[in-house]
Amino acid sequence: MAFFQCNIFSEALGMMTNVNVVMPQFTTGMIGWTEKDTGSRPVLYLLHGLSDDSSVWMRRTNVERYATQYGLVLVMPDGGRSFYTDMKYGLKYEEYIAKELPSLMAKFFRFSTAREDTFIAGNSMGGYGALKIALKYPETFSVCGAFSAVPDPMKLYALYPAISRELDHIFGSIDEFRYSDDDVYTLSEKRIGENRFPGLYLCCGKGDFLNKENCRYKDFLEGEGVEFTADLNDPGDHEWGFWDKKVQQFIRFLPISRNRV
Repeated sequence: MAFFQCNIFSEALGMMTNVNVVMPQFTTGMIGWTEKDTGSRPVLYLLHGLSDDSSVWMRRTNVERYATQYGLVLVMPDGGRSFYTDMKYGLKYEEYIAKELPSLMAKFFRFSTAREDTFIAGNSMGGYGALKIALKYPETFSVCGAFSAVPDPMKLYALYPAISRELDHIFGSIDEFRYSDDDVYTLSEKRIGENRFPGLYLCCGKGDFLNKENCRYKDFLEGEGVEFTADLNDPGDHEWGFWDKKVQQFIRFLPISRNRV
């Protein structure tokens, strides 16, 4: 694999920002691949959590090795503490991640832009971001991985009162959040009604403080008759040992063949 550390200017953010990219580096004799295949590589946009940045997935997991086995491109952007949202008082991170970044990356790197080859996943804050963006842009992302996600950020007001003002700046008031396009439950109902719900892999450790909320979202989807994969009974906490295991399982879950490499 080849590893690229990119500094790009984002029109949506109005500033420079970092993106890390892992690309399959095929050589002569690699079984199943030829030079003409390079534009058909699938891509996974991998989002970080609240206290991390674009480097964390490479530093805390073996995701590069897992992706290599499937010829999978990884794009790991920096999302700040934005919840990957067009913030009420701040920057437009949703527009950047969901619209601008895929367009820029496709110009810089050779990979597929087809919906069926484009995936998004993340942990914690990034799990919320991946879930919301996949639901809001089903024409772009076909499968979502939500690892220890925050299905309802409003619950964080009670769990972490210290960041309540920060949440206000991101989402506005609770009343403004409910039934908006930042509300995963509202978006889910829309996509279910349109029969456009993306593929979903939902996981959260039993010891994680967010397990109850993930179970609530699972129950909601089951009540609506949605087909998805949930893994909420494994032991594990809100930590990288758990996410390293789950990102490997998620890559296996994706509709791509290991025979590609």
